[in-house]
Amino acid sequence: MKREGHPSIEGTSSLALVTVLCTILCLVVVPALGFARVRLGVEAGVNLSTLRYDDELPPWDPGWQASFAGGTNFEIPLVDRFSLMTGPRYVRQGNRVKYDTGPGSVRQVGEFRVVQDYVSLPILLAFRPLPSRRFFVSLGPEIAYLLSGRLVVEETLFTGGVPEERSEYADIEDDLKKTNLSLDFGGGLEFSLEKHIGVLQLRYTHGVSGVAEKDRWFSDWKTRGIEGLLGVRW
Repeated sequence: MKREGHPSIEGTSSLALVTVLCTILCLVVVPALGFARVRLGVEAGVNLSTLRYDDELPPWDPGWQASFAGGTNFEIPLVDRFSLMTGPRYVRQGNRVKYDTGPGSVRQVGEFRVVQDYVSLPILLAFRPLPSRRFFVSLGPEIAYLLSGRLVVEETLFTGGVPEERSEYADIEDDLKKTNLSLDFGGGLEFSLEKHIGVLQLRYTHGVSGVAEKDRWFSDWKTRGIEGLLGVRW
């Protein structure tokens, strides 16, 4: 992966601003709309993510990267078996790509990792097909705002002499788009948890918009993730 220039490192004020706005949306706007049976919850789990590049170099071996995901969750009953699930959360999208340029005057063998941290807001329509209503499926968009971006490169350079170990850690926030739009699909199962309700979910997120700034990279890419989440609702 090659990029042009070196971005400046921004502060963390954007994180506070987005968090406050999402909290206001869920705690003030939703109740104000008159949804009396809104169920509040929290959830956390693991996100296994990778990035889908428009163009890949032959020596690349793309892989997946595990990270934390979690936040709040609001379920808003609509009609009959349908409800709306939303709530601000943190999610990390990224990948691990191993590469080997092969024999030649200069050979590069190593791995690079792209790490993108987001605060996001899924807006999912949930449907409960079974009479017990403990099982549900969900589908809908997720809008995410970029908090930070990093590129980590660790490689060995072979030039005919002593191999040279090299590493790079770069802030790439300015080289990424601030927003990411994805389509989420998943399923979940509710179970009794003392006086509360436990929720086990499996969710797939498929990025539909490119996240790389134009002319900063040789290829654009989209996110993709598989999440396992465990939550509690009151």
